[in-house]
Amino acid sequence: MAHLFTRCGTLHTGPVRVDAKGAATFLRPRKCSRCGGAGRSDKWAHTGYTCFDCGGNGQSIRGDEAVKLYTAEKLAKLNAAKAKADAKRAAKAAEIAAARAAEAAAKAGAFRAEHGALLARAEAHMDNEFIADVITRAIDRSEITEAQAAAVSTAIDRIESRRALARASRHVGRVGDRLETIVTVERVTSFGRPAFNASWITETVYVVTMRDAEGNCIVSMSPRFHVEQGARFTLRATIKDHSNYQGQQQTKVTRAKVITNKQKEAA
Repeated sequence: MAHLFTRCGTLHTGPVRVDAKGAATFLRPRKCSRCGGAGRSDKWAHTGYTCFDCGGNGQSIRGDEAVKLYTAEKLAKLNAAKAKADAKRAAKAAEIAAARAAEAAAKAGAFRAEHGALLARAEAHMDNEFIADVITRAIDRSEITEAQAAAVSTAIDRIESRRALARASRHVGRVGDRLETIVTVERVTSFGRPAFNASWITETVYVVTMRDAEGNCIVSMSPRFHVEQGARFTLRATIKDHSNYQGQQQTKVTRAKVITNKQKEAA
């Protein structure tokens, strides 16, 4: 009798049965559909690991199953047909993948052609978290909304404007001199610190960053000098120090106050 094999190519050496259609088969215990024949699982640790359907033996309660057997010639034909079908599917998948890659490349090319200027400007500012996040996502998807592009452009303009102001800033006067100049308040921040000789009391210190008409940066740090951001007025103060912060020359002042027209006339 010719050798018979299972579909996976294993030689069968046990008893052989012939079904009603004349096909050679053999019987084997059907695997439990719940545990896959393992009889247990770690995911059932809280109930003792054992599969409740098969009682731990890995066999289905539906009994044995008939498994078809094949001659070497039949198995070769089946394997050849399967290889042909697999190759056809692989070719189709490769064709689809190539089409998708070409589509993605075309989309990326169109995206860069439309937004290349913005991407070039953003490249120098990728240390900014907002710009880096929006641009990275846009490049990955090859798309950016008008609102996102406008927001990135505005952010870049703001950064470049601040950097230009920082480069233009110079130290004003000499340390110890009394300063009087027209300024515009650029930024106001604050922090708390223990009050003088009273560590249990906290006072608010206002950090006021201003610029004069030449773009020079003047900074006051005081609990008594508090003005609104955007305000423009005549500042009178004493120059305390000349410093450099993040590449910008700053003139630190103390005893700062706003001078009104009446005070000017009286002086």
